Amino acid sequence: MDVEFSYQMQNTSAKSSGTMARSYLNFSHLSLLILLSCISFNVIAKDKVVLQLRWVHQFQFAGYYAALEKGYYKEAGLDVEIRPAGPGKPTPLNEVNEGRAQYGVGNSGLVASYVQGNQIVAVAAIFQHSPNIWLTLNDPKLQSMQGLARARLMMTVSTENAELLSLFSQEGISIDSLNIIPSSFNIEDLIEGRVDAFNAYLTNEPYLLNQRDIEFNTISPHNYGIDFYSDVLFTSRQELQKFPDRVAAFREASLKGWKYALDNPEEIIDLIISKYNKEKSREHLLFEAEKIKEIIRPEFIEIGHMNPQRWKNILETYLKLGLVKEIEPVDDFIYQQTVTDWTWLKWLSGVLVTVILLILSIVVFLERFNRRLQSVIKKQEETHAKLLDSERQLKQSLKEIQILKEKEKEGIYKATVHSTQHILGNLLNQLTLVKLEIDKNPTFNKEVAQKFEKMKNQAHELLERLSSVEEIEEEKIKKSVYPK
Repeated sequence: MDVEFSYQMQNTSAKSSGTMARSYLNFSHLSLLILLSCISFNVIAKDKVVLQLRWVHQFQFAGYYAALEKGYYKEAGLDVEIRPAGPGKPTPLNEVNEGRAQYGVGNSGLVASYVQGNQIVAVAAIFQHSPNIWLTLNDPKLQSMQGLARARLMMTVSTENAELLSLFSQEGISIDSLNIIPSSFNIEDLIEGRVDAFNAYLTNEPYLLNQRDIEFNTISPHNYGIDFYSDVLFTSRQELQKFPDRVAAFREASLKGWKYALDNPEEIIDLIISKYNKEKSREHLLFEAEKIKEIIRPEFIEIGHMNPQRWKNILETYLKLGLVKEIEPVDDFIYQQTVTDWTWLKWLSGVLVTVILLILSIVVFLERFNRRLQSVIKKQEETHAKLLDSERQLKQSLKEIQILKEKEKEGIYKATVHSTQHILGNLLNQLTLVKLEIDKNPTFNKEVAQKFEKMKNQAHELLERLSSVEEIEEEKIKKSVYPK
């Protein structure tokens, strides 16, 4: 009983320690999971943003496709949706102003919109030179601005095409005197002679005329000293104020995508055909890629570079055209990347790493401690079982020894009784023989005969009593050895 009670106390203590160790272990696991979840949430969670293009899918936007498909946006923590535009669809400026898109691709007309009150920011100028041109058939009368001033001009009148109008104002030709026809966006109007000049993109329509062996002439504002940016990546002032790091990340990933696209044009062309636009032929896209690289000029100028003075010159052109009423500073219009102080984040990262390592150390220690404790408990349980078994064997042995002692006692008593009975029996027999001799010999007096008779009777009575005592003692021994 003492052995079992002592073991129960020790076993209870050991189990309590094991339970405590498992509780600490579970708590450590839970803490680690929560900590890693908090950290991984910031890493895994992506900001959903929309990029609104200014036209249909083509190589004109190759850098954004590359940034998306090569995982540059994902690496920057961005989930980007690229939306195409086209005739009859909302402009990127409208989409960004209305909050349906966070980023857009516009033209140099963005600076005029900024002066007119639109809260926008130019993030990067992808095309260093505008691809906007006047496209005419090979007619000598239409190769000068004076000749064009009397021609039928098909174009979209907006700030997006201001450089084409600036060609006339620079030559002293009034814009109001021009015969402008709203654009159908169909080059057949030029080919079939319904218009004399067509507002085209250097990277697109000339390929179509070359394919049909049609001779044509191009008039580029760049050749007249009018050098506008084009395909400018922009965002809203609100986006920049609320999410400056996201703007920086989007810009960096986009420019990285443009570098990849210019270095690997055929790969991106395959991507465009397979996923974005099957209408343009591979040859057409290769032509577009070649011309776009010429106006981006990545070998000379950093992709996305913007010169504040060029923006001021562009704004002055809009003022001359009467598209803006005054000149305003463009400092807030041009994106200035702010360097965020990440010292606190580095410090916090160091603390988190230290905490993680500490928790991992505790987990490993408790794992080992728990295994050792379980091993000790198991050994104690085995030892306890052996002790209980030994105790049962000892009790059984003591009981058997008691039985043997009682049996031994019983044997000695019986032997004594039997021996006494035997002696008394012999004595009785002797007395009986003596009595017979007395009866035969008359010389013995009567008194002697009576004494012998009395001794005989006493011996006989003693013998009977011994027999009775023997029976009683046997019954007592049976009751003590084999109790009910």
